[in-house]
Amino acid sequence: MKKQAILFLIFSNLTFSKSLNLDTMLQDISNNSYEKNIYNVEQGKNKANKKFYKLDNYNGVKGTSETIYYREEEVYKTEGNIIFGDFYINGSKKENEESDLVLGVNKNIKDMLYSENDKNFNNMLLDEKITRLNYFDNLEKKQINLIDLYKEYKDVEFEIKAKENGVKTLKSEEEILKKSFNLGKSPEIDLKSAKINRMNLEIELNTLKRKKYKLQEIFFYDFKIQIKDNTLEQIPKKTNKFKIYLNNIGERKLNILNLEKKKIKENIKYLKYDNKYPDISIGFEHDFGSKEEILKENRIYLKITKDLFYYDNSLENEKFNYQEKQLDIAEEVDKNKAEILKIQNEYDSLNKEYEVNKNKAILEKNKYEIKKLEYKLGNTKYLDLMDSFNDYLTYTINAEKSKNDLYAYIYKVIIRGDLNEDQ
Repeated sequence: MKKQAILFLIFSNLTFSKSLNLDTMLQDISNNSYEKNIYNVEQGKNKANKKFYKLDNYNGVKGTSETIYYREEEVYKTEGNIIFGDFYINGSKKENEESDLVLGVNKNIKDMLYSENDKNFNNMLLDEKITRLNYFDNLEKKQINLIDLYKEYKDVEFEIKAKENGVKTLKSEEEILKKSFNLGKSPEIDLKSAKINRMNLEIELNTLKRKKYKLQEIFFYDFKIQIKDNTLEQIPKKTNKFKIYLNNIGERKLNILNLEKKKIKENIKYLKYDNKYPDISIGFEHDFGSKEEILKENRIYLKITKDLFYYDNSLENEKFNYQEKQLDIAEEVDKNKAEILKIQNEYDSLNKEYEVNKNKAILEKNKYEIKKLEYKLGNTKYLDLMDSFNDYLTYTINAEKSKNDLYAYIYKVIIRGDLNEDQ
């Protein structure tokens, strides 16, 4: 039983780490981010608006009531009406008299064909699409911030590992140089050089470790991702997808502008229709009359109204808005073409930087190995060996950072070029 208790305590204190990757994190953000929650709220608002516009003028029952006192006759008269959509009831009751009750229906033929409510409903459907595209725009910014943070974390992580190995190497050489110095075989400057280089690396390491911890906290507060005790995988190489997504850059913004243009077009369509055709109302009323009368009256009426010779400022403004939106779209098309060229240049520059630093790292490693042999043979100074070691360490770190810069940039292009049509 004691052994079982000891084993339980050991395993209960163990922290099991798991491997995290960039693709999973990006997917988690799209499912669980503040942006997603805000979008869900917006969808709820759109659903409510859709219900409102579908109800049209059948949105509830409206009623009014008024009581008037006639001083000369010393009587009260109550009048009221109830309206539901196109149906209405008008009634009145005066003291000591029979009540009057009229039931009627009134329909605007013009609105049956195309009404302002129809225009608003169509624009609301376009707004739904714009809201969705704006959500993906906001999500894109969040995901790009995550990619930048992920890249920075991997840079720091690699630099820590490289410099920890450097410290181990210098500690080992420091011990050898101590013995050599005590035996009078090497000068004190060699020992000091190894010691100072090691101390400098340790200072840099302490700073890097604090930075790594802060980056872990940023992961948690900005993205609700727990990094501590977990391992981040390398940024995958997705060069083959670069050109596929590159050509989609800016398409989402263009789609938003085109939807906004459609909204303006819908407004123009309604205003032209409203100006061209008169309001034609047709109605039927049944007056129930008093109890003594079998049927007091049935009435059918037709009402036509039309404003003439007026200047519709709203229509003219919408026409100008339409022209402006067309210019915005044309400008955006040119901006996208320029942006794609800039991205290609940046990609080429980052790719060149990676290849150059990778080759320099290989070269500096070879130079360092040669310097070590030359130092053992007494053909070079230890200070030169340390310079070579520092160059090798620097270019090894730069090569890794350049690789992360390139692969992270490709990821950002993929995110920007993803039109999210499957979501």
